[in-house]
Amino acid sequence: MAEFILSDESINESGFRILTSGIDISQFKKHPQMLWNHHRSNWGKPEMLPIGIWNKTRKENGKLVAEPEFDMDDDFAAKVAKKVE
Repeated sequence: MAEFILSDESINESGFRILTSGIDISQFKKHPQMLWNHHRSNWGKPEMLPIGIWNKTRKENGKLVAEPEFDMDDDFAAKVAKKVE
């Protein structure tokens, strides 16, 4: 599966820039959950479980990149994976 750009150094919609070199991914790599639209359960919304995990997360050429591994046992995650393919 293709890799995704999780972050880059462009100016975001709030007018800020995050320098990739300053991102600490050590904790994220311990539990690399892939969330749908940044949603976690318990935000006063219907439960939305993680739809997979991120593999091979790394900094590369000013970008934070990773490879998705979708939870194919979850119907919604499998639909998203199919759309990605």
